[in-house]
Amino acid sequence: METLPTFLKLTVDDYLRRLNSGLRGGGRSLELSTGVREDGLNYYLEFRAQDENASLVIPKLRKDQFGNLVIGDRNDRAMCPFMIVINGQPQHVTYDGLVSILLSCNIEELFPEQGKRNFLDKILFGFARQRGRLAVNLCQRFLNLNLFNALPLSGTPMQDWAMNHRLMIFDPIFGTLRPDEKLQYQQRKNELLFPWSSIGLSDGAAAVKNYILQADLRKYTAFGTRHHNPMRNLYSTLGMKGEEPPWIVSRSAFELEKRGVKRGGWNWMTVFLDLPDNFEDQILVDKRHAGKKVSYRRSITIHGEETVLVGDHILKGRILGVNEDESPVIFDIDCDHAEVVECKDGVVPFDGKEQPVRIVVLEVVYSLKEGFKITNQHGNKGIIRLMDLGTVHTAQDVVNIDVIVSAQSVQRRKNFGQILEALATWTGGKDPGLGERHVVDDKLEVTPDQAEAALKARGLNPDGCMDVETPWGNFRTICGYVHWGVTKTPEEQLWEGRDTWVDNQRGLRTRGNKVSTIELKALTTLFGPGSRVIEEILSHQQGVGEVREHLQILNGIRGQYQESLPTVTSDAFVYLPAGMGTFHDEQHLVGTIADEELYPKGCYLKLPFPLCVRVPLERWKGQIAEGIAGRDAYENAQGGVRTMEFDRILIPSIALRKPWRHPTGMFGLSEISTLLNQILESIDRLKFGEIKEEQVSSLVTELGA
Repeated sequence: METLPTFLKLTVDDYLRRLNSGLRGGGRSLELSTGVREDGLNYYLEFRAQDENASLVIPKLRKDQFGNLVIGDRNDRAMCPFMIVINGQPQHVTYDGLVSILLSCNIEELFPEQGKRNFLDKILFGFARQRGRLAVNLCQRFLNLNLFNALPLSGTPMQDWAMNHRLMIFDPIFGTLRPDEKLQYQQRKNELLFPWSSIGLSDGAAAVKNYILQADLRKYTAFGTRHHNPMRNLYSTLGMKGEEPPWIVSRSAFELEKRGVKRGGWNWMTVFLDLPDNFEDQILVDKRHAGKKVSYRRSITIHGEETVLVGDHILKGRILGVNEDESPVIFDIDCDHAEVVECKDGVVPFDGKEQPVRIVVLEVVYSLKEGFKITNQHGNKGIIRLMDLGTVHTAQDVVNIDVIVSAQSVQRRKNFGQILEALATWTGGKDPGLGERHVVDDKLEVTPDQAEAALKARGLNPDGCMDVETPWGNFRTICGYVHWGVTKTPEEQLWEGRDTWVDNQRGLRTRGNKVSTIELKALTTLFGPGSRVIEEILSHQQGVGEVREHLQILNGIRGQYQESLPTVTSDAFVYLPAGMGTFHDEQHLVGTIADEELYPKGCYLKLPFPLCVRVPLERWKGQIAEGIAGRDAYENAQGGVRTMEFDRILIPSIALRKPWRHPTGMFGLSEISTLLNQILESIDRLKFGEIKEEQVSSLVTELGA
């Protein structure tokens, strides 16, 4: 069977011979050598011409220590199975097969924006025009966005195992649907393929992600197959963290444990009781458990050298290394502490080349405190509050209560397996060689009569209830040991001091207003939409200014311009030729669209010819919010369309055009600056007859898309 490296080498050489046969007819040829090499983590498809070299980095599929399929070196990503839909026909493909298709085939049906030419042809044509490195970089970005980085980051071994069974579907129809239609699509797909399970995604996620889980997680939950509500998502339970495996485990989950794939947590005495301080999303945990430890692996990439050693214990604020641009890499994770467990070499694709990096692997440790999110294996999750909880009077002893969970939440969620888990700790007995643990059959169904009989046989009350003493009073209710684990820590969600704005290394905002849409609507109703209270809230809302500028771009297309902004020709800027790649020295940005000194408040770019946009009447919805596409911007036209013309486009303020700094010291253009730079280059090439007006028009249309 042909391997991926062999396929890539043979296909590239075949395409190169085909290209040169055409070029030689014009007295030219492309002198290009190609090759494929590999290490333990990646394949490298290499292109070497006289003036430029480039490498396409393709992560290798491998098994981790738990037998799960992953890719990556800095941060592993769990592999998924794939399905593509071509001409309405679905077909399953392997990872290597999908990479081969994306590189060597016409993928216009799956990704219309890519056109008919395949990526390998685009790369070869790029080298023929001295733009090979750019073509490789664009191909790398496409693969990263749509395949490699679209895979989920590695989590716990059980999460990775589940992702190995989550089908990722590439269906061109999905991208054309409205959000409500996408949800219907997901539900119908689920009914046809796997009717036993819920979608496993929120409505919001279902509107953008075309996935389906192929494994029935109920089999991997004690009593889950017969006693768990299939509409309750069990995926969060796969990330449970803690020091102990569950005492009550299903047969399928027990088999997975043999390869180290298991849920973590603690087997805690659990009382099912409704109190004023607990409800569906809040769970009471005894405060003696404060300080229990959970840890996560984190990998930090340094484009330079690390300043820490293996074994170092570090706190927030410690400098882990220094990048090539002399910027420090600071450990900024709120936690108890972290330990450096590994420092290693790595490679990342950068601007069509291989960029060597250093990778620092940390074990980040957290202490259990209020605000942690926990769940049991049945998906009864909530935020914990630490309090004194009291005791349970069992048949043999008085036991401290570990958890009090709302009984009504079990009734509403219908995840009754946790009740049986609690009772099974009294009735299950001990398995030889397993100590307190008990393995139950996946399909075990327990009737009320059977539960009562088992309790009686152990000398217990047939209703499973016991006496409990709590600070809220004495009660009689169902109690037993249930396995609980941590799924989320609160530290990274916390604010420091009066922070309302936090940037990452790219200079992009990562934190903003924490007022929810519901709260904002209530405040708007109370104070009015134009009040200073609302204005102050929106001033800290991430992206509001950007949205307004994007609206102004669309206003320009409808013929409404801001009189305060000047109108300039394309000669006001210099453009960065596409062949220079996507990252640039600071000096190369002077005079370009990304120059912070040029028109910082924005301006209008005069186009070399007027453009026309037509909106079909069936797509016309009348007046739109914020005044976009107002009727006065249109004129009625024959043929069932409305038409608008414009002869200039808005170049927004530097806030949208500002370049971001890469740790290597190079600068990358923002998304909108990249597009504006392409428009400027196309206008210049139009003057010399190198391209047609339609090519300029398509770029301008993309700006308003």
